[in-house]
Amino acid sequence: MKTNKLDTLLMDLDGTLLKLDMDSFLPKYMDDVAAFVNYDGGKKLFLKAFWTASLAMVEDSNPQKTNEEVFFHTFCSLVGSSREKWQVLFERYYRERFPLLGELSTFDPVSVKIVEEARRKNFFLVLATNPVFPRVAIEERLKWADLKSHDFDFITSFENMHFCKPNPGYYREILQKINRSPQQCLMLGNDAVEDMAAGEIGITTYLVEDMLIESKKQAPKYDFRGTLQDFLSFLQDLPPAL
Repeated sequence: MKTNKLDTLLMDLDGTLLKLDMDSFLPKYMDDVAAFVNYDGGKKLFLKAFWTASLAMVEDSNPQKTNEEVFFHTFCSLVGSSREKWQVLFERYYRERFPLLGELSTFDPVSVKIVEEARRKNFFLVLATNPVFPRVAIEERLKWADLKSHDFDFITSFENMHFCKPNPGYYREILQKINRSPQQCLMLGNDAVEDMAAGEIGITTYLVEDMLIESKKQAPKYDFRGTLQDFLSFLQDLPPAL
């Protein structure tokens, strides 16, 4: 595997740069959202609509609709209220209540060192987190990892993306937006299916073992594998980007 052409690093957030177990986090997050909005149609209906709309983003493959548009179209059709009302309410939630969930995550100093080393070597950095959250929620989770949005040159969110992992279209769209070829890029992530799907379009892949997520589904092949600390050493051995 040739690595001397690499100048762009795509990095997953949850479970990779940020120690956050999504299987335990998501139920608490959804309960928290439900408690905050206090939907007059009841918690059960709200959660069903919220989850259905979230799955719709993952399953949708319409390049004409952003994930945000898919979410609100599905969600509002189930709860019978306007998108404008819910956007304001969710914005309030992410700014006022969501930060408290940071206690469910763990900061890893190796992640900060990786970002610092990549910037020192002049790599173009993409935060390739699954774009099912709005930008405000992603920026908050970056704080939990002791990182900032300006550490990255491009961040995927549900406002600016039309596909989700593991759809290869998600990775193709990133490359189109940042004007890069697959041969220039490396994807770092802990999910053997969602993150390693980048390899299907020719991106070099590195599977992180610290919070490894494996699946019964057939996982794509990966190029490299190791701990986050191993990746830091790997990155240090790479030549600077030109």
